[in-house]
Amino acid sequence: MKLSLLILACVALIISSCAQNQTLPDWITEFEHDPRYYSSLAIVNTHNPDYRMIARDYAAQEIAMQISANIEAEITLKESEISGIADTQYLSLVRGNTRASLQDLSPVRSHSDGSKYYVWYRISKADYLAQRMRERDLALSKIRDWLDKHDLDGTEPASKIIFLVSALDQIADFLDMDLRYKGKDLGTELFGRLHDLTVALDYRWDQDTVLMIAKDSNPRELSGAVSFGSSKDPAARIPLSFQTDSIELSPTTISDANGRFELLVTRIDSFEREQYISLGFDHAHYEHMFGSTAAYELFRGLHFASKRIKVLVSRPKIYLDYAYVSGYQGGYKDSITGYLANLNLDATSKLEEAQYILEIRIFAKPGDYISSLDYYTAFADIQMTLKDPENGATINYVEQLNFKSGGSSRQAAARNTEKEAAELIGDGLLYRFLYEYLIR
Repeated sequence: MKLSLLILACVALIISSCAQNQTLPDWITEFEHDPRYYSSLAIVNTHNPDYRMIARDYAAQEIAMQISANIEAEITLKESEISGIADTQYLSLVRGNTRASLQDLSPVRSHSDGSKYYVWYRISKADYLAQRMRERDLALSKIRDWLDKHDLDGTEPASKIIFLVSALDQIADFLDMDLRYKGKDLGTELFGRLHDLTVALDYRWDQDTVLMIAKDSNPRELSGAVSFGSSKDPAARIPLSFQTDSIELSPTTISDANGRFELLVTRIDSFEREQYISLGFDHAHYEHMFGSTAAYELFRGLHFASKRIKVLVSRPKIYLDYAYVSGYQGGYKDSITGYLANLNLDATSKLEEAQYILEIRIFAKPGDYISSLDYYTAFADIQMTLKDPENGATINYVEQLNFKSGGSSRQAAARNTEKEAAELIGDGLLYRFLYEYLIR
């Protein structure tokens, strides 16, 4: 009985579905793409109150993909004409960033059966092409103006770059189209000037090699100059970027009115002997000027030469200021010097050579006499301070109070206190104290 009811329910569902399909208009059931149009049939559930907007967004997305596919095909045919440009990367941007003008998108027909909403959108390919041609002609007119300003005698290199950036932003959406304007191919002219720009800009460091000290807290300035053209005229207001693996510095700068630039190196953390800083053109400086993502990616694809400076790195020198404050001197300063060497840090006896002062004070304090053991105890306070020799400022400070030791006499207890305090320093206290500033 239950099986029979189930079969009847399934039959009823099938009949209902068939009946529903029979009520759908022919433009839905027999929908085909007309080659004269970009078109889309969107079907969405009506349970969402914004179903009409959802359907329009879906159709707009599908039509935009059809348009971008057409643009991609046209650019592929013109690939050889886009000289010096990363074509594959550009085509991927076309697929995701087509600026299809769909503001006039309106439904041709729509239908709702209560649970689903069907809507048919289309745009005439001829009308769309005519609109793009109007937009292209307007863009070409602006591009011609930008190129004319670029070519004026006396125009500064920084201004030339801005003119080319403006022209590229205008042209990027029309690379699939004929770019001739008043008898000149502006696409070829623009990309030719962009290529010439990468050759004309030249920059140099004032030194090929510099000597610097790792972990030095004092900033160091490096300098150089930017020039333009075969005459090597100074190039003002050119944005520059710097790349390095282990040197802290300002990542960008801009050349001054004389084409000069300065780079502030704030710190070197690596002890690697040979390190490098690469100087190059800062594409990102112009990102805010681009309305087209595709145009900016084309600009980023321009290859400017880079110049490296070699940095020969030496280890920091530490001046050890050690004192055991007691009437019994054991002399463990040499042990502390050895611990510094084990940490790959150099000690110097000349204060003027030091990048850091390591001040260590061990203050001895008498303890008790344990008569049953015939044993004397002693205590010590350990204080360590890392200082900047330039101004005496404290960089780091640590103390360990009431460190306990002992011996068979008061003198032996006091001396053992210094010995064991020095061992404690070498066993890890010194490493932890210097780690953040000189070891990491």
